[in-house]
Amino acid sequence: MQECMEAVRRHPTPDDPWVAVSIRPDTPQSAVLTVQLIVKAATEETERLSKNVPGAIVDKLKKYLRLDRKLYRNLSERGVGAVSISAGGKREAADVPDSNLLSELVFIDSVPLLEKYHVVVFVDEAQNTHVGKATRGVMNCLHNPPKDISLVTAFFGLSDTQEVLRQCGLSQLSDERVVNLERHFEGGTLKSPNLIKQQ
Repeated sequence: MQECMEAVRRHPTPDDPWVAVSIRPDTPQSAVLTVQLIVKAATEETERLSKNVPGAIVDKLKKYLRLDRKLYRNLSERGVGAVSISAGGKREAADVPDSNLLSELVFIDSVPLLEKYHVVVFVDEAQNTHVGKATRGVMNCLHNPPKDISLVTAFFGLSDTQEVLRQCGLSQLSDERVVNLERHFEGGTLKSPNLIKQQ
């Protein structure tokens, strides 16, 4: 996964920015937190790209940064996740429905910023993704983002990852989009060198 992320990080230019974002498998329980992490990564990439570029492009990137910060504040004000009060009076995280509609609204709010980027979200240990109502809407947006956001999500996990993703609402993964590395490695050696080129 780190090699894939590094490949994305070598790609961007100020006119064609790419962003690699790593999120934990429990993050998709919250659309706000997921988008905050994407925005944060986009902001960091914009700052990095702005260090060695000519004046006009720097001005453009600084404008993006102002948008980034404003969007990040707006998302923060919405709060992250939900809290319920148990019978004993203790505050607990609630597995409330983060419906497709609510998740979509959060992702759509991020379009003014993210439409300028190619975003690749990486989820490691994806077999540990929380299966619940709160995850389904976010996973739908990661798999099928609003049309103005160029976003693809790569899930890395053990052999039960596909089943966990199916339970989270991603039930239509085609064979071309799933790579089982066990089939391509033998004794620690890559059997199919063209695998990486194909993907």
